[in-house]
Amino acid sequence: MKTMKLFFAMACVLGLTASCFAQNADTNATTRKTSGIQAARAAALRALKAHDQSSTEVPAAASLVSGTFAFTITINLHPGFPTQDKIYCSAYADTYEAPGSFSADGNVLATISGSTATCKINLTYGWWLGSPASDPVSLGVDVFSTYGTYGTIPYWDNESSWGGSLASVPASGSITTEKISTSL
Repeated sequence: MKTMKLFFAMACVLGLTASCFAQNADTNATTRKTSGIQAARAAALRALKAHDQSSTEVPAAASLVSGTFAFTITINLHPGFPTQDKIYCSAYADTYEAPGSFSADGNVLATISGSTATCKINLTYGWWLGSPASDPVSLGVDVFSTYGTYGTIPYWDNESSWGGSLASVPASGSITTEKISTSL
């Protein structure tokens, strides 16, 4: 009987340990999939919402504000950067005007030439806003590269993030250029 209780106790401990490892693996997989740009974007949206907490009404005189955010991203590659790696870039522009947020996103594969990679992303937007001259815009860029297959060896990620802001939404019809330099 003592042997049976010992066996049962060990099975319970092993089950709990396996459960902890499984939760940890799920957390790590989720963390890996959440890029720096997603975390920065969430923080920027919280800041934009805090900026306009006093207004909860839909603007009566909303008008369409449209334009383009043109991102040019230059990536300097460190010596020995694996030439077989693909580099991806993503960019976003967000604004918040109660009761909601407005955004534009884009993703591209970088062009690699020697020790430099380049991404060009044009985000065309059209947002219905009541007060674009006082609505700040949050901007962000994420550059990342993955070598190998997740869960195998060798495997690694390289990532670089950039964030900025504009005091207001650009005038309708504008092309707003952002030139960003970073490195991997």
